[in-house]
Amino acid sequence: MNVRHLRLIVCLLMHLLTATDSQLNVSEYDEINVDENDTYIKKYKDLKRKRPQRIENEHTRIVGGNAAPVEDNPYVVSIQQIEASHICGGSIIHERWILSASHCITENKCVGKNCRDVLKDPREFQIYAGTADLEPLSGGAQVREIAKFVKHPSFSRPLLHNDIALIKMKNPFVFGKKVNLIRIPQVPFLRGRDVSQNYRECRALGWGARKPRSGVGYEELSEQEKLEIQDDLVSPILLEVSLPVIPLVWCQSLINRQYITTRHMCTMYVAGGKDACEGDSGGPLVCNTTNLPLMQYGITSWGHGCARPNTPAVFTRTDTYYDWIQRVISGGPNVDFYSSPYTCFIYHLILESAEVNVDEDYEVIKKFRTLKKKRFTKFQNQYHNRIVGGRYTSISQHPYVVSLQQVDAGHLCGGSIIHMWWVLTASHCITERGKGGNKDILRDPRELLIYAGVSDVQASSTEGELREVTQLVKHPSFSRPLLHNDIALIKIKNPFIFKDEVKPILIPKESYLKGGEVHQSYRECKALGWGSRQSRSGKPFHELSEQEKEVVKNDLVSPNLKEVDLPVIPLKWCQGLINTQYITSRHMCTMYIPGGRDACEGDSGGPLVCKNGDAILQYGVTSWGHGCALPRTPAVFTRTDTYYNWIQRIMSGGSNVDFYNSSNKTVCTNWLLFVYVI
Repeated sequence: MNVRHLRLIVCLLMHLLTATDSQLNVSEYDEINVDENDTYIKKYKDLKRKRPQRIENEHTRIVGGNAAPVEDNPYVVSIQQIEASHICGGSIIHERWILSASHCITENKCVGKNCRDVLKDPREFQIYAGTADLEPLSGGAQVREIAKFVKHPSFSRPLLHNDIALIKMKNPFVFGKKVNLIRIPQVPFLRGRDVSQNYRECRALGWGARKPRSGVGYEELSEQEKLEIQDDLVSPILLEVSLPVIPLVWCQSLINRQYITTRHMCTMYVAGGKDACEGDSGGPLVCNTTNLPLMQYGITSWGHGCARPNTPAVFTRTDTYYDWIQRVISGGPNVDFYSSPYTCFIYHLILESAEVNVDEDYEVIKKFRTLKKKRFTKFQNQYHNRIVGGRYTSISQHPYVVSLQQVDAGHLCGGSIIHMWWVLTASHCITERGKGGNKDILRDPRELLIYAGVSDVQASSTEGELREVTQLVKHPSFSRPLLHNDIALIKIKNPFIFKDEVKPILIPKESYLKGGEVHQSYRECKALGWGSRQSRSGKPFHELSEQEKEVVKNDLVSPNLKEVDLPVIPLKWCQGLINTQYITSRHMCTMYIPGGRDACEGDSGGPLVCKNGDAILQYGVTSWGHGCALPRTPAVFTRTDTYYNWIQRIMSGGSNVDFYNSSNKTVCTNWLLFVYVI
């Protein structure tokens, strides 16, 4: 007996042991087709495994799960057929775009032997968001009509490779606690690795079948059988189920290498009883990964039956379609692109709503390394962005904080006293776009005031010090849209009179942190300012309706100074969440993962102060971020230590002006001041 015969015998024994309906070639999982010219099972490699017929009802794939509150999963949506019901799941990745599976939005049409996948009519469908209950819809639900279906160009049956699709809506979502988005990872995170090694803890979500099924396609059931199971095809409430990711090689051996590629990932609960099922297709598989926030790594695609023992569920890996998603969503000039001021990276796409203007002579995103810079207009009118979730504080505790005010208008930005004549702030606070939008020009200093020594900037105070501005100095390399070098100096006409409520803050020297990861140097940081008291969806104020403006107007500026504790995160993490192009070594980022804490509108230019040993110094200038206090969303600050020399040069550029006092005798003054401040 040779090896080939032995393999055949093993194969036959395995089928006999696992079949439940007694026939070798008629298992519940698949059928064996043998070419007419071949002898029945001539040799092992001639066996052809077909995708189980159940998948032809491809709205497949939460059995054994638990109810999932929409507040914890605000990105999950239901794709509904008008005057019918739920057919598939999806996930919000943009204010106008849903991520789903291609088989959910297509149907296979045949003329004779020629079959092709054609898109369904989007007018026959709608999107339900912000609700865990489909019958009836819970409060806060948002229903949207569909403008366009986009299937992957390489999607086709029966293999269901490239089972990914995008759905564009006619009107954008209004983001809040029950409606928000989920991020997807970039390709480099997982390239060249077995996906199962990167994360283990995953959850599938959807409104699919609540009970396991035999594996027969719904469309192949008799009318009586359909009636018997009708109530179990769709769960009235959103469900979630924890599913362990298995190695791809294992999945390929259990199903077939032909069907499972590196663009798939598989989950399997060995004992059975837990799975995604009918109605869950297109829904998200979300995973927790080490040192990264929750992201959507998979799209529910297909599987053998529901919740069967030793039977994998197959998902489309989202990270491998990062570039394709990016191209589709950024498909033209003036495209709504999720809160990215300049480029169309998916992390910007997923973070928050914004409008991207792409100049006609720019190329629209070909691949990761050839991305061109795009200008996003969100920050044109919302650079004063970026204290939500904080607490009121006293100016006597932070006497260096000032309010940059527009004459006859009010608070514009924050700032910090670093010298009796000078205030430190952000360049975007003192500049505006010139005609044509091609150049940043300085505001007229005569239209600005500095208000120091007060906690309440909206009340008249005889204790505060109000100063006119004599000179504005932006960093020479500052420019929109990247907001690199977002730092500026303001010189006042009359010096501050230092007292308990008015004192300077020190900034660290560059040498303190050179060559080190900034987050290793300090952990406890506070952002301070008079900015927005409430978290916002991220929509720029100028894009709100008049009614929406009235609702939020009183919350754009807090009358009292606030502080919020924010943990500094590693720079590489920040770059992964936003983009390396935007985040450099001259930035630092903070993030409160659950959301609800952040700097916000009106806080730009204000200080981020951190403990370094026993000292408190200003390490950051509030620069920008995606919305306010959104979960898993960093705030970006300009690192002051990297501009130490520039600040020193500017302040010592005139007579009797220097960096923290001048002349040799003030070396001691610096240290005395240092001790006095802390």
